Amino acid sequence: AEAVNLFNEVAVLYVHSDMNVKNLVEIEVINDTFPEVKVYFRPHKGILKFLMAFTFIYAHLKGLYVLKKEFNFKPDILHVNVLTREGVLAFLYKIITRKKYVVTEHWTRYHNGSSLGFLHKIVTQIVVKYAGAVMPVSLHLAKSMQKWGLNNRNYRVIPNVVDVNLFKPLQARKKLTDKRKQIVHISCTTEDQKNITGILQALNKLKKRRSDFKIKIVGDGRDFDNLKKLTDELRLNDIVEFTGVLEGYELVKVITDSAFHLLFSNYENLPVVNLECLSCGIPVLSSDVGGIKEHLNDTLGMLTIPKDIDLLVDKISIMLDNHANFNSQIIRDYAVSNFSIEVIGKAYTEVYESLKTS
Repeated sequence: AEAVNLFNEVAVLYVHSDMNVKNLVEIEVINDTFPEVKVYFRPHKGILKFLMAFTFIYAHLKGLYVLKKEFNFKPDILHVNVLTREGVLAFLYKIITRKKYVVTEHWTRYHNGSSLGFLHKIVTQIVVKYAGAVMPVSLHLAKSMQKWGLNNRNYRVIPNVVDVNLFKPLQARKKLTDKRKQIVHISCTTEDQKNITGILQALNKLKKRRSDFKIKIVGDGRDFDNLKKLTDELRLNDIVEFTGVLEGYELVKVITDSAFHLLFSNYENLPVVNLECLSCGIPVLSSDVGGIKEHLNDTLGMLTIPKDIDLLVDKISIMLDNHANFNSQIIRDYAVSNFSIEVIGKAYTEVYESLKTS
């Protein structure tokens, strides 16, 4: 929204269920850079659960009403972020008002389309077909969506956006003086996707070869406690630090104090953490999954094979020895040219403009 707002008039409507709301719906209005209307609705339980769909629609109508009443905002285009429910509403809005809608998608579920369910898949196919444009964050994701019959004549790949004014090299980047080179891993700690266990096992093997490294694991999530327990069992506490969630300057400092970012996921689309690290001028070592290789070449880092722990050990060792050979400014320039707010804002605006004449 911030990127698009550079070239367009933008408002954000966010709808979500919340067990803590006292009324059927509760509305929060923020008017900072642009209007944001957040609508929280109380979910139904038991025999009333079938009413959820109606409440969901009602919550959106309330939000649109607030945008019109308080800000005189009437959308020319609806920009849906993540299918499918929001897409259904945009589809209905198109039928009623003849206003077009576009879709941004970055969810990994399309690599396992069977998880959609039959009815869910059919509805998603309809929403995608009638969108003015479908904008996945990677070409790989576009192909995965199309394999499941999510067809549209106007697929446009637009990558994730990065605040390059926040994620930038710090002076400390030039002074990696610690004898032990720091690796950073940033993720929500979900094992089925991120395979942090594989990272810990690889580091356990590498520790028998060399002792000049350590790692900071940034983030929190479902498997956080289990990963800390595994770290204890492998006796890796001397080289592994779990920082929990970091944001803003604290996150940027950890990144810029590191030799490289390490990601060993089993599946991904285009993880924004990789792009944020590139924006900070540090290289990335990542498993070759999803759309990662579309923005990771020999100038920006290194790819490895997912789940191959022995190969990962070798790749980490190579990166530890050669991280300083990567040109931080070239890495930074690539990120700014491809993921900055201005670049992504212009890309979306070009799509919007093309729909005016189509």
